Amino acid sequence: MRATNQLSATGVLIAFIERDAALYARVRFATHRGQPIEFVSRTPITAESDFVGD
Repeated sequence: MRATNQLSATGVLIAFIERDAALYARVRFATHRGQPIEFVSRTPITAESDFVGD
């Protein structure tokens, strides 16, 4: 059995990345210690329903 700690954070959509004719969200957030994290989602989005800055 593996112990897990789960925390949550509020991220900001900073861009859409187009790859293989699909759109992926680039998101930035900060950890509870203030470390900035930026990632691109693994799942493509179906439409630009959100806006950069949301």
